[in-house]
Amino acid sequence: MARSTGSEELARGAVLVLFGVTVLVVPSGFLSVVLRVFGLVALVDGALAFVGLHRSTAETGRSNWRLGVEAIAGIAAGGMTVLWPGITAFVLYTILGAWMFLTGAAEFISALGGRSEGGGKALGVLRGVLGLGFGLLLLAHPITSAATPVGAIGFYAVAAGVTTIAAGVSSRRLSPRASSR
Repeated sequence: MARSTGSEELARGAVLVLFGVTVLVVPSGFLSVVLRVFGLVALVDGALAFVGLHRSTAETGRSNWRLGVEAIAGIAAGGMTVLWPGITAFVLYTILGAWMFLTGAAEFISALGGRSEGGGKALGVLRGVLGLGFGLLLLAHPITSAATPVGAIGFYAVAAGVTTIAAGVSSRRLSPRASSR
């Protein structure tokens, strides 16, 4: 199995830090913008699929079931997001919490098993604990208030990004390929 030179960890860490800082700087606007953009995209996509379905049916005399499903799904998802943003936010927070928890568990277990790439056991355990902790926080309290979960996401992203960058730097130092450059 080829060892990482740390480049992937550095890139992932930088993206996480950038995302986390953005969320922390504009916490109240973050969720609102994400939900509005998603709702608009889904509605437009569904409407365009419906137009494609209508044209396809008019030209061939047969309906295209795939376009029908896409039209219904897009219009329904976009409409629900616009009409009930709170439910959509709850689902989004639940998915984020599950993602944080599962990736944290994987990192923690991998570090304890001695298979943690980049930065060794200590950083792997730290990244795992961060993911498990913030994941549980979001799963236990997905929408206590608008700012609390968004702030938790921002802090998690910055902390996970910093530890991932540290793992990448450590991995680059330990990698024979990186030291021969």
